[in-house]
Order: sequence, then C-alpha cells, then structure tokens
Amino acid sequence: MTISMNRRTLAKVGTLGALSAFFGTTVQAQVKKTQSPNWDEETDIIVVGSGFAGLAAAYEAKKRNADVIVLEKMPTAGGNSIINGGIMAVPGTEIQKSKGIKDSPELMMKDTIKAGLGLNHPDKVKAMCEEAYPAYRMLVDELGVKFSDKILKHEGGHSVPRSMYTINGRGSEIVTKQLAALEKLGVKPRIRTIVDKIFVDPEGRVIGVAVRQNYRFGKENSGKPKNIKARKAVILANGGFSADVAYRS
Repeated sequence: MTISMNRRTLAKVGTLGALSAFFGTTVQAQVKKTQSPNWDEETDIIVVGSGFAGLAAAYEAKKRNADVIVLEKMPTAGGNSIINGGIMAVPGTEIQKSKGIKDSPELMMKDTIKAGLGLNHPDKVKAMCEEAYPAYRMLVDELGVKFSDKILKHEGGHSVPRSMYTINGRGSEIVTKQLAALEKLGVKPRIRTIVDKIFVDPEGRVIGVAVRQNYRFGKENSGKPKNIKARKAVILANGGFSADVAYRS
C-alpha cells in the first residue's frame, strides 16, 4: 500500500527538532494497497527534511555506517531551523551550574508536560529531556557549534532558566555546522525533491518513498517522478504541524 501526502529513532534527534508523527504534521494520508513499485534507487535510510532534526538523524545514521539520503523540497537546505532564534533548552549545563541553578531532565520533563496540558506523549518527552544535554555536547564537541556562555534565558513554560542561545542568535549556527559535518561524511541534502508517497509493504513496514526531483515550490505538479527504496528506515523530519488545522484541532 502507499501513503500519499500533499506536503512534505535515533538518539539526540528529538531535542533538536520536532520529528513528525507518522500521520502528523502536514502529512495528509491516503492508504491503499498496491504492488511493490519499481525502484529507481536504493539506500539504507531516507530522511525527509533538512532542518535540525533531519540533519541530526542523518549524521547519527551516517556515523554508524548507514547509507543515507536527505530530501528537501525547497531550493536550499535548513528549513525553518536555519532562520529561527537558535534557542536550545538544555538541563544541567555548565552555565546553569555556574549560576547556582539546579535543573535535571526530570524537572524539564515535568515542565514540558505541564505546559502541554498533559496532552504530551510522556515517552517522547522523556527521550527529549534525557537526550538534551548529550545533544548539546555533541553539537559543541563534535560539530563546533558555538553557544553564548553568558546568555541563559527563562523561556515560557520552564520553571528555571535553561535556554541556551547560539553565538549569532540564529539557527544557522547549528545548521551550517551540521551540513558541513555531513558533507565531510559524503552526504549532501537533495534540494528541490518533494516526497509524494510513502510505500508500505503488506506487513505494514515502510519500505520507501515516491519523490519528484527538480520540484519548484509553488508549481505543485513540477518535477520528475522517482521511487527510492529504504532498506532500513524512512525518518520523517518534515517540520511542525502548525499549518495543519485538522491535526491541531
């Protein structure tokens, strides 16, 4: 069967961006049985989206010697992540300790669930909070991302100050370092490539995607069709769900 959509787990991913739920975000799903498609290309892991989450997923997978393809529908990589404020909530940082602030993944989880009015998925919140500090250290120690050692803010929903800011106050400080690290590993996002379908076998396992290469945003029928097989996984990291009114409701 295929899952058609009209728009576009590895540790350390969740805290860097919102991984899409299978039918969440801007995905509008239609499920129907079909024969296995003719594959034009194969890889181990397909990552849909090139923001914080997608690039983190691709980096972790590639480090573990997986073949990875990153797909991005826009003409440049980075998504909303590259233009956001570069803020990362992290419990237990050195700057917190220097200011005498007591924090923990458990407290961050409690704050997150409270701010989410208890509608959160506790297992996902737990993973995000527990991996926040390791993700922060990975960004700093492995990728060379620079955060301010002076700015620590108390954002809404948090019971203590725990929000770190990149040195330039933009997500570009993280994304450009992620892209550079991936390129060293031989992975470069395929821009202007939109995903139309997710292929699922009769047992319910995701086995690949249908895309259109050379897609032009705003020209919704543009691009050349291609089917890409995923031997191991398809990771949806295609953004938030704020534009999906039905899902939000």
